[in-house]
Amino acid sequence: MNRRGFTLVELIIVMLILGIGAMTVTPIMVEKAVGVPEEVKFFNEILAELEKEAVELGRPVQLRGFQGSANVVMPDGERRSIPGVDTVSNITINDVEPASNEYIIHIYPKHICDHFIIEFGEERSLESLPLLLKTRIVK
Repeated sequence: MNRRGFTLVELIIVMLILGIGAMTVTPIMVEKAVGVPEEVKFFNEILAELEKEAVELGRPVQLRGFQGSANVVMPDGERRSIPGVDTVSNITINDVEPASNEYIIHIYPKHICDHFIIEFGEERSLESLPLLLKTRIVK
């Protein structure tokens, strides 16, 4: 039996595959075209670095910081300044605000981190995407 054309199921499967491909490629293309803010690049690099350390140690590692400061403290005690930021005005980690000015973000060896939102002022905030081990700017 000769068939001319495709069945609806075949067309839907092709459209689904193309849609998934577009969803995967679009954020990368936008990021390259627009550029990445300094603080996003800074935190993405730190998260990647600390995830490698967590895997090597086989346990979670901690990134510490203080509200009112623009510094973070690495697990080895090294202080790094968040570029383009004067101060961290507020932070929420896993939907909870820290009880003190000090905050601790955990990075786990299974390629995941705490969900955090760091506010740099009234206009900008940085949000983590825990399953992707990435960050993004939110308004």
